Amino acid sequence: MIKFIADSMLGGLARYLRMMGIYTEYYNNIKDKDLIKLLEEDESKVLLTKDRILKNETPKYSERIFIIKSDDKIEQAKEVINNFNLKNHIKPFSRCLECNTEIRKIPKKEVKNLVPEETYKSIKEFFICPECKKIYWFSTHTERMDIIIQRILNSNH
Repeated sequence: MIKFIADSMLGGLARYLRMMGIYTEYYNNIKDKDLIKLLEEDESKVLLTKDRILKNETPKYSERIFIIKSDDKIEQAKEVINNFNLKNHIKPFSRCLECNTEIRKIPKKEVKNLVPEETYKSIKEFFICPECKKIYWFSTHTERMDIIIQRILNSNH
């Protein structure tokens, strides 16, 4: 499976791709040479950028540098999903939005003191990021994110 690296101009896109379960590294402050180093370290990675000059300056990796055209996050996500034929690889809400790690289900009793009391009482299932320990659950915020995912996936492109 393709792994993506989103450059510092594409934080919103990185979040949307993670929301859909797509491996996407994001560094909000990284030099171009360090992005290229990440490509060198793993041949399965593709760099997502709006920087055409970077692509032209690194012909060795130009096939693994994808230029994002749109300024709109939803349109950017559509570009990636459609260009890399990822519709069948979408696993919504399976990655941590903060650190990109796959989240896992956690027994409810283990989050009792980690979430608001009302949330604990009203929600049946909880998930945790094993890396950064962020707790997730399905609620109105995931419903809003699901609407965004459907807008991305139901593209006519």
